[in-house]
Amino acid sequence: MRMSTVPMLTTDRSRTALAAVVLAGYLLLAAPPAARGGGSFAVYYVAASLLARQPSALPRVYDDAWFSAQLGQINPPGVYDIFFYNPPTMSLIMLPLVGLARQLARLVWTLLGVALLLGGLVLLARGLALPALWGLWAMPLALLYAPVTENLRAGQVYLLLFLLLCAAFWGMARSHDGRPTTDDRQPNRMLDRRSYIFRVRKHDVVAGLALGLMLALKFAGAWLWPLLLFAGRWRALAWAGVFALGIALISLPLIGMSAWRSFFLLLPDAPTDPRRTVAAYQTVTSLFGHLFAHDVRWNPTPLADAPWAARALTLGVSFVALALSARWARRAEQSRPLGMALCMALVVTNAPFAEGYHYVLTLAPLLVAGWWAWRARLGWRAWAMLMLAALLLGAPLPYKAARIQAGWWALAAYPRVYGAYLLWGWIAWALARSSADRGVLSLRSDYKEG
Repeated sequence: MRMSTVPMLTTDRSRTALAAVVLAGYLLLAAPPAARGGGSFAVYYVAASLLARQPSALPRVYDDAWFSAQLGQINPPGVYDIFFYNPPTMSLIMLPLVGLARQLARLVWTLLGVALLLGGLVLLARGLALPALWGLWAMPLALLYAPVTENLRAGQVYLLLFLLLCAAFWGMARSHDGRPTTDDRQPNRMLDRRSYIFRVRKHDVVAGLALGLMLALKFAGAWLWPLLLFAGRWRALAWAGVFALGIALISLPLIGMSAWRSFFLLLPDAPTDPRRTVAAYQTVTSLFGHLFAHDVRWNPTPLADAPWAARALTLGVSFVALALSARWARRAEQSRPLGMALCMALVVTNAPFAEGYHYVLTLAPLLVAGWWAWRARLGWRAWAMLMLAALLLGAPLPYKAARIQAGWWALAAYPRVYGAYLLWGWIAWALARSSADRGVLSLRSDYKEG
């Protein structure tokens, strides 16, 4: 027995060493250029600086012209960005870094992004009942995923949201651990029952905290809320509501009501904003809007000018996906990781606005799907479909190229939308296969007992 463990230990050390070398090389080659760049980092840094030094000016972040002028003090000429439909609490994200010089803060945020990615992968591994080292071993694959590099290059915050999404996954995937048995209901088992209740509450609190932070800081993850409600995960949702509301109320004396008033006045414009039709936004809303909603500035060459068709198709596809996801996730109690992955697969695609770097969130369900495929020892056809989804989601495809923005060619401008729906369909198939396999095993067990 002792000799058989030697090759396994050697393999583990080799994987760890390889992952560490890849990570170190990536930091040396990719982190310094990213840290010197401009991009969206300025949005968060300027908003946090206003909150720290001039909170009365925070409502003006929703004035695009004024806020763009503030960003011009940091970003190079020609780089345009806005605060957009984000809650004023987004200004809290970079608040710990406003005491640093801009360039140093950018470097710290870039390095922190890599640490957040690693932390999310470790949480994902633990949610799948794998050793934490699997998180490190997954780093080389994660660093090949284009949205990760796009996040670091733009100074975006979606690696932080990835960590929170993985924390929510860990909480909800592991909350069934330690389920009490019939004997636990006896008086002499009261201590075990209390231990079980504590574990359940701990998992629900962690999941709720993660979801609440995602919603409060970036208005992200809203797609998960109705799905988790239909799946019966109301405890985690209740905690999420408590934390989201608590963050808003605690920060209210600093942020003020005026900023919230500006946000809520702007929010109703989101479903009709013509900017949503630009192919840079890889969403269902953008896909159908790009095909059927004409706008002189943002979408001058649609396939047809039929905005009613864009609205109908967007709502139809989104609601059908929501209904099917809720139905399948509710039946996935025995395959909880797959059920959670199904819910997460469309968390970006069915949002009103989502650029390519948002798809770092879809890395989580993609890795869960890969884990299940490896564990189930699937054939090459299943792996080929999963790899196609991974390429559409994670390859640096030129979907912003001008030559595929007009007419029928625009169908080629949304690879990440197709990849997300392909991944969603693949996970749904995996859930059906998993249920069928359990049914066969149950019949065999009944036959043997008979």
